[in-house]
Amino acid sequence: MTQHLNADNGGAGKIPTWIVGQLLMTSLVPVWAIGLRALWRSHGPVRRGLTWAYALLFLFFALTTGGKIYYLAGAYVPLLAAGVVALDPWLAGRVHRLRSLLSSVALTTLVALPLVLPVSDIEWTYRVNQVPAESVGWPRTRLDRPQGVGGDVVL
Repeated sequence: MTQHLNADNGGAGKIPTWIVGQLLMTSLVPVWAIGLRALWRSHGPVRRGLTWAYALLFLFFALTTGGKIYYLAGAYVPLLAAGVVALDPWLAGRVHRLRSLLSSVALTTLVALPLVLPVSDIEWTYRVNQVPAESVGWPRTRLDRPQGVGGDVVL
């Protein structure tokens, strides 16, 4: 199965897509990056294990299934939780820091929005990322409609 997935989606050519996809997927890059750092610096074996699991899964999926960025989505839950805990004392009483964090989250959300929601043209989105175009239920374009069918046709 891994060989089949690698042939379709993986390989060295998809690694940049994988990395960009991981950065855009959660829109909370600063939070999970701080969580990853906090878990790594802790001395608890379970916390260190979470960082090793993330790193190994990141490498495995990048090399084998680079086109499917959502395969690693579940690994961000503990990273986000650790990041929020680590950021809490840093943000307490400092409005400018909270404003900076919210601005960066808003910016990454705006960049990722056209790729994950049907807010733009399907051809553009399909060229960038085929997964949402094939699975979310985007409206079809006029070119995809059968002859003689009018109105909106959805997948």
